[in-house]
Amino acid sequence: MSLIAPIVAGVATGGGLSLVVAQLLPKPPAELRSAVARLNTPLVESGAVLTEERRRAREKRDTIVPDSWLRWLKGSGLLRASSADLALLGRNAENHVVAKITAGVAGMLLVPVVTFALYAAGVTVPIAVPVGVTILVGAVCFFGPDIEVRTEAAKARVVFHKVLHGYLVNIAMERRANLGIVQALEEAAAVGDSWVLQRIRTTLVAAQMSNTTPWLALEELGAEVGVMHLVETAQTMRSASEEGTAVFARLIAQADSLGDAVLSEERATANARSERLIIPISALSIVILALMMYPLIARLKSGV
Repeated sequence: MSLIAPIVAGVATGGGLSLVVAQLLPKPPAELRSAVARLNTPLVESGAVLTEERRRAREKRDTIVPDSWLRWLKGSGLLRASSADLALLGRNAENHVVAKITAGVAGMLLVPVVTFALYAAGVTVPIAVPVGVTILVGAVCFFGPDIEVRTEAAKARVVFHKVLHGYLVNIAMERRANLGIVQALEEAAAVGDSWVLQRIRTTLVAAQMSNTTPWLALEELGAEVGVMHLVETAQTMRSASEEGTAVFARLIAQADSLGDAVLSEERATANARSERLIIPISALSIVILALMMYPLIARLKSGV
């Protein structure tokens, strides 16, 4: 009877270690014959089906928060970060919700710790004050990740537009050199190490592996991250593939339009920064004027 407990513990330990090792081992590769057959089949335009499958695959990846909670947060308005901003930054909604909850809880725990330290130091604070401050700080920290995502996404979208401008020009040059549409898209994306071009290259490789047309994949990427200029580029390449039309002039026109949009965004950013400098500059001017006037006012008072 005394050996039953060690035996059970050993079996449980061995079974647990076996499960852990099985999860850590790499998954077996796909069958070579099926992979070659998939690569040899012609490209298809099954956009709706593939888009839905990819969306579901992304939603299932790294899922931490239950779907019911996520739907409730989106419907209640507590999830202020848009899906396009999250996709542009390479984040998913589940991890963002976890970050919001963590920040909110951390903010709510900060005030009780400070209140306890004040009580330990002999400072008495009415109970209503820490309760109200706890709710306020928790709310601010809860919506902090949304503000951070919106700010970072705005900066990333400006960078995306700048790199996309050069990408359009490169595609036009490749097409003028009589390269095919698919080859032009790939060769233009191979120039540079920007994260935007890396994402485009990844999208093109994924389209090739999934037997999808590259313009359909780029159109999906543009709609996902909220960059409509990329969607227009994909539609232009699709029309060139289906109708055999020349796209050099259209791509250059789109690049010029995108360049004007980038310039307008930079001017708006510069104007906003200039407006934010008005208040400190005005305050500094008033201080300097007061320092210059002080000796004169002091002499007048002493003379009186």
